[in-house]
Amino acid sequence: MHLGIEISSLSIQIKFANVIWQVFKSQLKKVPDTYRSIKTSKPIMISIRKLPADELSKVQSIAQHTWPTTFANILSSEQIEYMLNWMYSLEMLESQLEKGHTFLLAEEEGTDFGFAGFELNYSEGPKAKLHKIYLLPEAQGKGAGKALILEVADRARKASQKSLLLNVNKYNQKAIEFYNRIGFQEIYKEVIDIGNGYIMDDVVMELSL
Repeated sequence: MHLGIEISSLSIQIKFANVIWQVFKSQLKKVPDTYRSIKTSKPIMISIRKLPADELSKVQSIAQHTWPTTFANILSSEQIEYMLNWMYSLEMLESQLEKGHTFLLAEEEGTDFGFAGFELNYSEGPKAKLHKIYLLPEAQGKGAGKALILEVADRARKASQKSLLLNVNKYNQKAIEFYNRIGFQEIYKEVIDIGNGYIMDDVVMELSL
């Protein structure tokens, strides 16, 4: 008698469990694939240091590897080459260093991931200017970009800067959204003639410090 009751109870529990499982599966199907197939990767341990003049070639190398991919759908290959030769020649980088620019390198165990270049007292306020920031494709999405910007912002804040400015191509929506998430806000747009028939069509953004 008791055995029959126990079997009956067990049967109800099994049926109930099956119902719960079916409900769970139906809800699982509604979850976007991006959440059900997240690929985990080894987190990178980022270290950031100030670059001396004799290592500016690292900035040049990272720029040459990132620009063609970053601006492939925004600028012509001719303009990319023109701007790289102009903005990232060692002579130009050394000149900027002499004028007080600071270059920071993000790396992990000797592997270079990206860089940032900034200037204090760029304009009245005083305000700092983030002139350059680029990451190798394999380092993107791992926090290196945010780490670099936070380091620049921290150094600017300690130097009594009121805000941090930057320019970004108005068609580089991915970068604009990234800066918005960090706290930058658009303050105006500008078009800069850079010679040879080329322009920089930018959004100017600002982060309050």
